[in-house]
Amino acid sequence: MIAQVAQGIATKYSGSALATLLTGGLWREKAKDDVAFPYAVFTEVDDINGATYASDVEFHRIQFTIWAQYTSAVTDAQASLDVLEASLRSLFDRAKLTITSWNNPAMLWDSSRPAYSEDDTIVGTHIDFVTWIDKAR
Repeated sequence: MIAQVAQGIATKYSGSALATLLTGGLWREKAKDDVAFPYAVFTEVDDINGATYASDVEFHRIQFTIWAQYTSAVTDAQASLDVLEASLRSLFDRAKLTITSWNNPAMLWDSSRPAYSEDDTIVGTHIDFVTWIDKAR
């Protein structure tokens, strides 16, 4: 079902303020090698399937990673990263995704932490969300 959740994320992202800020775009699983900075990648960390007597339920943990590059000062890149994270959280925290044939009550922000690169000019942050989807049986 991650394909439908991924489509819901892409639909929510399309045309948003975040889409304007992420000049390199939002990618599922892996960005192209030559993508421009800043950009973000999202992936499913885990997926738990369940059911009740009346409905099918899936719980998903989605991790977004934003990457930015600096050319002069780390503080400038970090400030940019802070703005990007705030924009991503504003777009997705407590947001309902449009997922065909499924109900999505909301995505909820769970945590954020630094992401590290072997390239000293690249800074990043991981932002985790949890969400669930359900549909009547």
